[in-house]
Formats: sequence, structure tokens, C-alpha cells
Amino acid sequence: MTADTSEAHDRAAFCPTTRAHYTHVMDTHHRTRLASLLAPTALALGLALGPSPPPSDAARDAAGRVEDGAAHAFLTELQERHPGRWVGAEAHRAAPSFIADALRDAGAIDVKMVTAPSGTAGYPDTRNVFARIPGRNASRAVVLAAHHDTVGGAPGAIDDGGAVAVLVEVARVLSGGPQPPCDVEFLIFDGEEAGLLGSKRWVADLGPEGRDRVLATVAVELVGWTADDLVVHTLPYGFAWDAEGIAPAWVAQSALVAAEAADVPLRYGDPLLWLWYQPTVRLLGFGTGSDAGAYSEAGIPACMIAGSSLTSFYSAYHTSRDAIDRVSADRLDDATRVTAALAMTLGERASRGASRALGDAYLFVGSRSLSHLWLALLALSTLPVTWISARRLIAERGTEAAALLRALAAATALLGVLGNVAAIVCGVPLVVGTALATTIARPALRGLVLLPAVLPLLVQAMVLITASAAFGFRWRGGVIEGLLLVLMTVAGIGAIVLVRLHKPPRASTRTK
Repeated sequence: MTADTSEAHDRAAFCPTTRAHYTHVMDTHHRTRLASLLAPTALALGLALGPSPPPSDAARDAAGRVEDGAAHAFLTELQERHPGRWVGAEAHRAAPSFIADALRDAGAIDVKMVTAPSGTAGYPDTRNVFARIPGRNASRAVVLAAHHDTVGGAPGAIDDGGAVAVLVEVARVLSGGPQPPCDVEFLIFDGEEAGLLGSKRWVADLGPEGRDRVLATVAVELVGWTADDLVVHTLPYGFAWDAEGIAPAWVAQSALVAAEAADVPLRYGDPLLWLWYQPTVRLLGFGTGSDAGAYSEAGIPACMIAGSSLTSFYSAYHTSRDAIDRVSADRLDDATRVTAALAMTLGERASRGASRALGDAYLFVGSRSLSHLWLALLALSTLPVTWISARRLIAERGTEAAALLRALAAATALLGVLGNVAAIVCGVPLVVGTALATTIARPALRGLVLLPAVLPLLVQAMVLITASAAFGFRWRGGVIEGLLLVLMTVAGIGAIVLVRLHKPPRASTRTK
């Protein structure tokens, strides 16, 4: 017996009326706690039924054939010969030929430098470098991208020389091993720092047939610095582009599986805030991005493998400190292994006819994802516990708390059905935690239950504020979605306060 119910139990021992009331209260408590298990059960089932595919032997083999230190050796030579590749500099003009020669020496075919008008006043013709590793299915292609240009004054060792070095070594790995499932195209773009000039022109010149041929694109950015934590970004909006929606789940999952094949840690979006990153990229527009954005804007699934994120930010980004002394050969090798394995993994998806549709809702927990259907079921599973708790709150004269709890559950359920990821990350813990707290009599213990219930919402608010301060505020969630999120937040905080202060009326010990 808990201390919370001992007084009621003592009264019940002597009074039939109180005994009946006590039994009703305990039955309601048990029903509330039982109903609260529906949400974690739905979560567990969704993760169990959406398993992460195991890494293939081909992906493991590609990662294993990366030569230690090879990417660092190329990057060192690139930085010695052509540092500071900003527009107008000699290095900007000379680097593309040097990179093309390296790709050719690595075993790639069809290597060429493609010159095209930039379309921007003051910027010369862009010079993109193209190369290809032929696959078993030449009708489909996976694109691996990086960029050779830098901002003014930046040597460009990590942004984006490290990624160029990664792709040169991946080309060597793929050309010397078993043939990939489909073609792997290598694009080293120009003009990324000026607004994706090279990649946007390239994608536009592909035409509809060429764009249909590309299964997915991976841009590699900011990898190889001494303290990087690799992540996969699926930013749907950027400083120079605007996509219809986020990349489908299989793209990010392929990256996570490839990292497993390479035995390299990789998170979705952020090494620490990976759970809250997922609602954030769907709600906000960011003033950042990569050449993957040119493909996303054209409706082609694309992601970015990067060593920089919100909680692990590369501090020398776009500065004169972005030099070779900040590069780690080991971290560069890790990025190379993941990228080589990812090229094989995405190619295998092509043979299974993966969907190219952008924008569907999903939530990753580790390398497993919850589909839109399971997000809806998870949100709807909070309604029974709310219904039971609200009825008891009304019986205990907690009408206002019951109303707010119902509003919170209704907003969370509707958002979940609509595919809002924030409703799952923040709303579900709020509903379940607040309902559970109503079964606890002692205010101090009730507060301990309410704290973890509100914590995901507080962290999400912090991430939204920080991301807006760093990249500029642009709300992309939609008016209805925004209003429902506000309702969920206000109702949740109000319900928590009222439940925390709620004092159930004492049962009378007198008999008639």
C-alpha cells in the first residue's frame, strides 16, 4: 500500500460509504494507469513492425576497402596546390582540372569538366566536374556530390575540400570492387557558396528524363574535422532553394544502415538532439543547405552527410581558420567508409523500386522509423487515458483541468493524424504524463511525474529558438498546424499547472 492512499484506506475500513468511494477511486486509478500503457505499446509495435534492414555484404565490403589515410593524402595535396578556391582566385580556376585528373586516376569513367553560364552577374561560368562508376543497372543512378569553391578568405580544407577527398577515394573503392547495383555519378560542383549555382544549372540541364534517372542524391559537407560527429541531414528548405517536402524515410534509413555497415556512429540530424531535430526541420525554414537542395527542389530525394550540426558545430566554418591543421585523417576515413557503403545501399534500394515521393511523415528512433500510420495510431492511443482521467477530475471538482486535458489530447490526436512529428515528440508525453499524474495524491510525487512529461516540450522550444537565432526564423508548418501546436502547448502547460495544484475533495467519513 502506498502512503498516498493510506488515509483513505483507514477510513474505508470503518465506513461503508467511504469504502465504496475508495474502491471507485482505486478502480479509476488502475484504469488510468492501464490505459496509459497504450501509447508505449503502440510505439513498441510500430518500431517492431518497421525494422531496419540489415547492412548488405556489398556495403560492408565497400566500407572495408577504404584505404586508411588516402583521403587525407589527397586533401593535403589539394590544399597545398589550390587553397582558397573563391571566385576570381587562381585556385578557383585550376582546382577543377586537378580534381578531374584525380577522379580519372581513381578509375572513374566519362570524367569531364562541364562549363556553363552561372546566370548570376559578377560570377564567371561555373565549372562542374562529372565522373561515373558504371553499375549493373545503367538506367538508374545514385549521385554523390561535393563542391570545390570556397567563400572569400577561407582555405576550404573542411568546407568542402574534405568532401572532395572523400568522393575521390570512394570512386577508387567502387571502381576496384564488385560493380555497384546502379550507376554512381560523382559531381563536384562550382558556385555552391554563391547559391548552388553549379548544381542548380546542372539539374536544370538534365531535363525530365535525366532527373527521373536519379534515384537519390547525397551531398557531403563539412566532414573530417578533428571533432566532427557525422549526421544525416534532410533539410527540406535552404538559403537558395525550396523543396516540396522532406526526403522519404528510406533515404535517411539507408544512411543509418550504411553507417552500421561501416561501423561508424551516425545520427539523424544531431548527435544529441536527434529526436527534436526531426520536428524542427519540418516546422522551420533554414538559411543553410548544400547542393542536395538543387535536387530536392526538383523533386529528387536528397540528403546531406555532414560533420557539423547544431550541438556539434564546426567553429571554423567560413573563416580563415578552415585549414588543413583542423583535419583528422581518421574522421575523414570514417566519412569515406559511410559514403562508400551508402552508395551501395542506395543502389540496392533502386533495384527494389523505392518511392521517390517527398514529404511523407515519419519519425526515426535509432535506425528504425515510425510511418505516418503509426504516428497517427500513437497519437490516437492517448485518447482513452485522457477520457478516463478527465471523468475522474470532473467528479473531483477539477473541471478546468479536465477541459484542458481534453483539449491537449484532441490537439495531439489531430496533429498526429495529420502527420505532425512535433505532436508525437512533445504532445504524447504531455498527455500520458499528465493523465498519470492525476492518479497520484501527493503533490511532490505528482510533480516528479509531470516534469518528464513537459521536458520534451521545453527542449523542443529551446531547439526552435536556438535554430531560429542561428539560421533565421521562417515558419513552414502551415497556419492550421501552427494554431494546433499553440493550442497543444497552451492546453498542456495549463493542464500541468492545474493537475499539479489539484486537491481531490476528502471523502466524508460520516454515515447516514
